[in-house]
Amino acid sequence: MSSLDDFAPANVAAVWLRDPDGTWLVMEDAALDLDPWRLLRGEIAVANLSAGTLVLHRLPQGSGDGAGPVRLPLRIRLDRVSVGNLILDP
Repeated sequence: MSSLDDFAPANVAAVWLRDPDGTWLVMEDAALDLDPWRLLRGEIAVANLSAGTLVLHRLPQGSGDGAGPVRLPLRIRLDRVSVGNLILDP
């Protein structure tokens, strides 16, 4: 990549989200297409977030300290989300 204009969508074979109890979400064949220039304006602008398969094993573990939701210092704009197969693992 020679500049931010050459920024291409990121394709990842698999993404695992974990907490102290282990893996709670797996995304397979994931793709993320975002505009890096928007970060300079305080915004995460995602044109497309997709996964061939999304497996939700359980909800993530909370911190247990009664804290509220995490707040990011950036606005998030999500234009399109697509999931080929959604698996809710009991």
